[in-house]
Amino acid sequence: RLHARAGLGTDDRLWARPVGSARHQGLVDELADAWSAVPALASGEWIAAAAYAAALAGRDAAVRVRAMLDRLDHRTPWSEAALRTVTGAVAAADGDHRRAAELHLAGAEVYARIPDVTDRMLALALAAAELELAGEPEGAPLAEVRAFAQRNEAPGLLALARRPVPDAGPAVAC
Repeated sequence: RLHARAGLGTDDRLWARPVGSARHQGLVDELADAWSAVPALASGEWIAAAAYAAALAGRDAAVRVRAMLDRLDHRTPWSEAALRTVTGAVAAADGDHRRAAELHLAGAEVYARIPDVTDRMLALALAAAELELAGEPEGAPLAEVRAFAQRNEAPGLLALARRPVPDAGPAVAC
């Protein structure tokens, strides 16, 4: 999975790229082109990662993935959550940060029902970032993301939530 390969732990290269990164847009374009040629079931194997990559790439990529999701004949919980992620990204790009947070929180709730803890944490991190931009910086989503990030040594989640990433200290060779 894209976010697993990107590394939610100490190697957060994909998540650390600036929003609107050409790398993210390229990945989304490649996926959308391939999917348009041969549509596949929007399963948990790839649709969440595509939605998060699109959210990080910016408005155009989010719109492209949302168009893919709008064409689905069969909805899955993963496609419903992904739809909320990309719609939240569009709202964020349009400056409606409160609405974006609400959509990311709704996606997190879908992931909670699946259950898919990792994708839930990513959705909550995006929600926390949007709540910050909406003027509501602290709250339950941020607390849950912080606890998960600490437990799982995943500082990239805090960066995604627009929070300072704690210094892990000097590297120790074993």
